[in-house]
Amino acid sequence: MSYSKDEMETILRFDYLDQKWYVWTNVQTHITKFTKQGWNMTDEECEGDRIVAARFEAPKRFITIGNVARKKRDGNAASLKG
Repeated sequence: MSYSKDEMETILRFDYLDQKWYVWTNVQTHITKFTKQGWNMTDEECEGDRIVAARFEAPKRFITIGNVARKKRDGNAASLKG
């Protein structure tokens, strides 16, 4: 079963007890990236010879969540123009 564009999504879940990330995705570019980055594929949904959705898991260190970087203002009015 192919997914339409409005059905395409990637869902990430972190399990604190396991200290692992769990992902379900039907976005082809995400499937490719997770595979190339060494995530463990635990399940796949195929249509013919093509993977259309997959589940992955990876250790905590595979994703980091940092602070948002903010643009500094120098106070110069000319620098604030688009």
